[in-house]
Amino acid sequence: MTVRPEPEERSDNPVPRRSVKRVQTRRNGALSRALAGFVGLSLLLSTVAHAWGAPGHETVGAIAERLIAGRRAEAQVRKLLQPDETLQSISIWADCAKGYCGSLTEELREFVHKNPRHAHYHYTDVPFQAAAYEEGGIGTSDDDVVHILKQCIAVLKGATDHDANPHGLTAREALLLLVHLLGDVHQPLHVGTAYVSDKGEFVVPASAAAVDNVLIFNTAGDNDLIFESQSLHAFWDSRAVEDAMRHAGVRTPAEFAAFLMRAAPDLPIVTGDVTKWPAKWASETLGAAKLAHAGLSLEKREAAENRSGETRRVWRVSAPSGYAQTASALTATQLTRAGYRLAAVLEAVWH
Repeated sequence: MTVRPEPEERSDNPVPRRSVKRVQTRRNGALSRALAGFVGLSLLLSTVAHAWGAPGHETVGAIAERLIAGRRAEAQVRKLLQPDETLQSISIWADCAKGYCGSLTEELREFVHKNPRHAHYHYTDVPFQAAAYEEGGIGTSDDDVVHILKQCIAVLKGATDHDANPHGLTAREALLLLVHLLGDVHQPLHVGTAYVSDKGEFVVPASAAAVDNVLIFNTAGDNDLIFESQSLHAFWDSRAVEDAMRHAGVRTPAEFAAFLMRAAPDLPIVTGDVTKWPAKWASETLGAAKLAHAGLSLEKREAAENRSGETRRVWRVSAPSGYAQTASALTATQLTRAGYRLAAVLEAVWH
């Protein structure tokens, strides 16, 4: 989700996540030093979650792998991967760059060095009430998930000029990012985020300048909304995926991919310039973000300390009955779309 001065970490991002001033805030403990400590712990734990959770991203990779098997796209992909790598196995590479997989490999260290803002590549912070993703709109940036996906596609198609590849990505880096970010752009809270007023209401900022002051706060992809014992973002990253897999009666991403592919995917047709597809998908995901926020009620604001000792605001939210089931079904749909579309992009690049 977006541009800000070096922040504190967001649940799906590693590096600094926006500093308190720059929008993110979380919770309190007066009456509850104990409660605040408990919430602080759960929030801290949520920061190690991968977007969609590793199983979600691996499911996307596994679907695409099945779809391109035996085709030209598969042969081109194999040229960029190591012999022991698959689209499923490299699907969390972009999160490993944040240190989520242990110490960084030489390849990851080089990528991080060249891309100091790589944590911002995973999201865009459009108000969930928005009708569509708009270039230059509130919450967007040149480093958001839509722009980086567009760049990855251009690089894989052979672009070498600075305008098309401002971050100097190699073809391999572009593929590794593409596989992960295609999943991210289908995660509802990686596209549509909640903005909350000082009165504790969901609002749509009139402009980017209206955010990050004392009146309107960006919840950072709903990392600052607390649902049950974790951030709402973490719920969608992990719990929703786990529930979807359990309902399908599967245990592994490969099994989940096979299950999801049994039915014809609900995929609105997208044609034309492949580099423009990510923006269209982000707009579609805003529809999913509206469903993810439907019926949510802000209960109370609290304060919490981040790992730097700064205070930030968080808001507890309650959800309507059946919310978890709705999230599970929507997650299955979004993961399926992401897998089929990853394959479609690869086919379009190497047709």
